[in-house]
Amino acid sequence: MRYFIIAVVASILTVIPNASATILTLGMEVAFSGPTPPGVAPWVTATFNDEGTTGRVVLTITATNLSSTEKLTDLVFNLNPALNPKKLVFSPATIMRGDFTKPTISKGTNAFDVDSGYYDIRFAFTTSKGGFTSGDAVQYTITGIKSLTANSFDFKSSSRKTQDMYLTAAEIQNHAFALTNTWTTTPEPSTVVMFGIGSLFLCRKRKNGY
Repeated sequence: MRYFIIAVVASILTVIPNASATILTLGMEVAFSGPTPPGVAPWVTATFNDEGTTGRVVLTITATNLSSTEKLTDLVFNLNPALNPKKLVFSPATIMRGDFTKPTISKGTNAFDVDSGYYDIRFAFTTSKGGFTSGDAVQYTITGIKSLTANSFDFKSSSRKTQDMYLTAAEIQNHAFALTNTWTTTPEPSTVVMFGIGSLFLCRKRKNGY
């Protein structure tokens, strides 16, 4: 099945509820092909949170700024090529907000052909019950691979043609978007403490005229 690429915006590490956790947030906000959806970007966001553990990642998909007339139909992700996506186990969907039909999840190495490349994981949404739209949110816990972390999803698609490759792609009805590849990490407590001590030392030296 051919997808419209939904070019998404930048992936950004946004919140660290646990100091050692990694949170990868991908926001769909750049039109890759097709017309740009109405409303303010990002239209859809996907957040991978490993909560400071390995082997377990919480994925939250949110229709952040879709209008009530726009529906998310497909969303695809990549996995570390050293890992087998077929081993991933997704918990039953938890509908956090909205009334929509839960998506179908498919997995396979480079199994999903999108204009920007080949992807490993596909969420197929339908328009039943109005579809996945304005403000809707769904959450999964992903397990099945002992080494799994949020970093495991920070990989570009495999090359399809000559186009750029992306971390994720999606289709909002007939609109398409693609994602850039920048995100940051937050230092763990020990690193923060050492950085703070070093900063105080430098300030003291400057104050004393060294």
